Amino acid sequence: MRPCDANSYSPCFSEGLAAISEAGYINSRGELSVKWPHHLGLPFQQGLASVRGEVKCTFGYLDPTGAMAIGPCSWNHQGESFDTGFAVIQPTADTVALIDRAGEWAVGPAFRAPGWRYSGGWIEKRAQSKVLMENIVTGVSFQLDESYHLRPFSDGICIATIPESEGALSTFTAINEDGTIAFSRQSWEQFYNLIDDFHGGLALFDGGSEVCFGYINKQGEVQIPDRFRYAYAFQEGLAPVCPYDKSGTPGWGFIDASGDYVIEPRDEFKGADCFSEGMAAVCAWNMSRDDPPRGEYDDFERWGYIDVHGAWTIPPVFSYAGPFREGFASVRFKFVNSHDDLYDSDGELNESHCSRALISQDGTFIWPPKLNGRNIKEVITADPRGPKQNVPPFLVLLRD
Repeated sequence: MRPCDANSYSPCFSEGLAAISEAGYINSRGELSVKWPHHLGLPFQQGLASVRGEVKCTFGYLDPTGAMAIGPCSWNHQGESFDTGFAVIQPTADTVALIDRAGEWAVGPAFRAPGWRYSGGWIEKRAQSKVLMENIVTGVSFQLDESYHLRPFSDGICIATIPESEGALSTFTAINEDGTIAFSRQSWEQFYNLIDDFHGGLALFDGGSEVCFGYINKQGEVQIPDRFRYAYAFQEGLAPVCPYDKSGTPGWGFIDASGDYVIEPRDEFKGADCFSEGMAAVCAWNMSRDDPPRGEYDDFERWGYIDVHGAWTIPPVFSYAGPFREGFASVRFKFVNSHDDLYDSDGELNESHCSRALISQDGTFIWPPKLNGRNIKEVITADPRGPKQNVPPFLVLLRD
């Protein structure tokens, strides 16, 4: 499961508050703490949340009391969340700028050139056949040929890539935050493709074969060989992996940084995501066409949570299960009203409703799902065996 994105509208807790629907922000007790009924805002970051104003085409930033700390302003687009003391705004369709937490211009406004990007204090600019990276906090800068594609810094490393072209292999260069080169490799020198950023000192790579995924360290050395069919990044010391098996997919497990299994692969684990706050979302039923399952609002998947020992802590009843942040996670249900509504008169599975909710680590609602505007308090799981067998075994039924 991907981490809560500071520029995403998916509800998740950040700095003690979570944006819900178009009402505003709730606190950890589920109480509406900041009223803002005009549009769903972005998560709070560094004490401010990006929102749309009461008047059409106006934008600004709220503080935790609900007061407009910056704006409202007639910008071209809603501002991004604050990151390392600054936020990206778009004053006009053709310009971008950085503002500080007082709302003052820090950089720009400037023409929005292709490749202009800001993340973690770093500004990326492209001009005169070069790509320039400059840290506006530390003053460190470096430049590369414009053929490089740069990723934002992660775990102290920026990955710069020259894609494969006719007669030339891909080149991967890892750059430290002081601008020095950590390592540089070409395709097939040690691996085919570096496909992920560094997390916990390791980055996922593609070995270019059917058994393709492994991990390298910050010196560019292979630390865990490419022996997995699927794999994701390390979080909290563990990484979800699916080993290769000629007889089929044996299920997912979790490894540590040495490559040893902490949670052995199990047939019941059809998909898995990274650990967050001691819990990981795992798919126990996958009838989608996605392999591995996406975990993104799929009607034919059922996700739950396990602990670091591999034991179920929250049963797999969700069609989506997000990462835990500050003790809570965003989930999504597919449900019908009652057992009698499972099938229609022709024996077909009824069209089900869907609703999002926020849960605590014991599975209780902090923000309950709703049906026709009413809160749902009780969750009942059912195994819908009957005329149709090819439906997920965990169909969630909700009662108010």
